[in-house]
Amino acid sequence: MDLVRLDQFSKGCSENLADSIDEILKSGNGKKPMAIGFITTDDFYGFYLSWEYTNNIEEYYDWEQGIEPDFLYQPLVDIVDSCEEIDFCNNVGW
Repeated sequence: MDLVRLDQFSKGCSENLADSIDEILKSGNGKKPMAIGFITTDDFYGFYLSWEYTNNIEEYYDWEQGIEPDFLYQPLVDIVDSCEEIDFCNNVGW
């Protein structure tokens, strides 16, 4: 695994995550989110942020709000794509 890419991803998260959470909090126009989640895509490659204002926090796949910040989604996809040790299509004998 290319640890330089992972370090860059970590740095991007450190520099930008607080602003994205602030954006989520401001989008509610005074409502308090009940939950903010890091949700993986169905192919497990990237992450996006989602949030819910109701008590329906268990059904995260029904959450309508979501953002895919540049620092969070594509860099993680690039890490997975470049890493030979990660292959979601290869049967590992389980």
